[in-house]
Amino acid sequence: MDPSLVELRVELARLGSEVKELRARVERIESAAPGAERVPAVAVAPSGEALAAADAPAANLAGHLALAGRSLMVIGGAYLLRALSDGGLVSPGIGAAAAALYAVSLLLLADRAAAVGRRASAGFHGVTGVFIAAPLLWEASTRLALIPPSLGALGLAVLLGLATAIAWRRDLAALAWIALFTTLVATIATAFGTLHLLPFALALLAIAAGTEALADRGRWEGLRWPAALALDAAVLHVAAMAARPDGLPDGYAALPPLGVAALAFALPALYLGSLAVRTFVRRLPPSAFGMAQGALALAIGLGSAARLLALRGVSEAWVGGLAIVLAGACWAVALAHLDRRRDMAFYSSLGLLLVLGGAPLALSEGGLAVGWAALAVISTAAGALRDRALLRLHGAVLLVAAAGASGALGAA
Repeated sequence: MDPSLVELRVELARLGSEVKELRARVERIESAAPGAERVPAVAVAPSGEALAAADAPAANLAGHLALAGRSLMVIGGAYLLRALSDGGLVSPGIGAAAAALYAVSLLLLADRAAAVGRRASAGFHGVTGVFIAAPLLWEASTRLALIPPSLGALGLAVLLGLATAIAWRRDLAALAWIALFTTLVATIATAFGTLHLLPFALALLAIAAGTEALADRGRWEGLRWPAALALDAAVLHVAAMAARPDGLPDGYAALPPLGVAALAFALPALYLGSLAVRTFVRRLPPSAFGMAQGALALAIGLGSAARLLALRGVSEAWVGGLAIVLAGACWAVALAHLDRRRDMAFYSSLGLLLVLGGAPLALSEGGLAVGWAALAVISTAAGALRDRALLRLHGAVLLVAAAGASGALGAA
């Protein structure tokens, strides 16, 4: 037999025995630590005091320290796999696959631990799995180049989906928050590490859609804020790079203008769709997040799309016409909800901004003046008939805009 193979088998056997010894030590530490989770030696019907004691690790410092120590040792196992790959004992591909299975198994262990009431242990298992998987996907996409960037972006989105599904199923809010921030950081870092911006922007779009789905079900609405801000920044950056007059810098993957324009349109579509669900399905007024992000998404999305389509020779009138149609829809919703003041105020104001920003792209100066003047009359009349001061104010704004477009202000 080849001496190198004999040496490899001996080394692997030694490593296996060391891992077994480390597991035995961890079990002894957990059994000796005050407040650590224990499995009772005899199955008996638990009393109320016993149930309270079983849940004590969630609030006990010693128990948390024991679990943190276990997590560090688990992370050490991941570094062992990396050391085997770096040392040439196993191929990088096999090492990365083993580490990915290792991380997924930790997430599954988190679900199992939470199912039997060991919530603290579940949280540590889940967070450890995320901390192993996210850097692994970053390294596999960048330094090692084991997987294409598009697959790395998909892997990060799937990782967050799995962690969030377990957090939802077992009500582990901390796991959801930590998984979101870790995945966002890894996605942004991998995008700049590979210089393939579009796949990771799409991954951020999927992440933002997931957080919206959670919020629509009344769970962890705060998760929407970091996901939305990351997506807004990604769309702005990708659109700015695609519209560079002197082309992309060296090393960047191609950014097709039509593909980036589709991403830009998807941004307002996501958040306007979420607003529609909240208004018409859940019968709730727009939230502070919905109002702020809805307006911001429209400004970023339509503005970026108009610029990118112009690069392809497509008239900006298409974007302006879409803005006018959306403005009409917003006003229709506002008029249908005059008795719900917050809905009326938000949707009518959003319609005003859309028509002020979109109409100049679609109409000539003469048509613009006539259109804005007609809308000013309609808005003022609606405000007077239904006693809504905000609609009368919008009429005044539109009238001033019409005077400016017609040249009346300059003549005066």
